[in-house]
Amino acid sequence: MADIKITGNQKVSTLQSNWKKEFGSTLRLYDGNRFADGNQTVGDIAKKTISRGSEVSANGNKKVGNFENEMKETYGIRIQIANSDDSKLVDNDITLSQSGRVSASGQSNKSAEKISDKEEPSPESGAPTKPKRTFLKGFLIGFVIFIVIAIWANT
Repeated sequence: MADIKITGNQKVSTLQSNWKKEFGSTLRLYDGNRFADGNQTVGDIAKKTISRGSEVSANGNKKVGNFENEMKETYGIRIQIANSDDSKLVDNDITLSQSGRVSASGQSNKSAEKISDKEEPSPESGAPTKPKRTFLKGFLIGFVIFIVIAIWANT
């Protein structure tokens, strides 16, 4: 079973490379709202003080959501797990080992696995729709609101 230990002195690029080898998925680390630079260490981007010898373990049986929360609680680092080609975020309810088997089309190589951006039910079906987790969508909406307010303030 895949297992990675994450420490404060590890470089982001090394961690991401090891992650890809072990799990097959893509580990996205953020420094604030931006992707972390590969030359930074985990300690550099941590928003909390890292005590000497502290580490987070990424075991293949751990759920994606639990691991993301553990990184946030331990280091204050926001992370996301994406599929192998980094085109789609995976569902928080699958394991880290399963995360590398989610394809770009949103189909898993195992039919029983879940993905985050699966086809949403139509509003006509009466089923609630699940919002997609995309940073870009939120950024664009905020930017448009900012522009509208700026134009309104100048008139």
